Amino acid sequence: MLEYPRPEPRPATLLERMTGAGIGEERARAVIAAGGVRVAGQEDAVTDPDASVPWPTPWELLPSS
Repeated sequence: MLEYPRPEPRPATLLERMTGAGIGEERARAVIAAGGVRVAGQEDAVTDPDASVPWPTPWELLPSS
């Protein structure tokens, strides 16, 4: 029997994690672009919706100023 290597699953993006949490895509993109999201382990806000945020890495919405 032949066995083929299975590709590793791609980690989820910040946008995918936010929309999976019930935040609308348009709103999620706006919040990300405004620097309103921080991912655990990073001091600065994340502004790239395609940033890798694999499960179970926590992310948080920052309070608006």
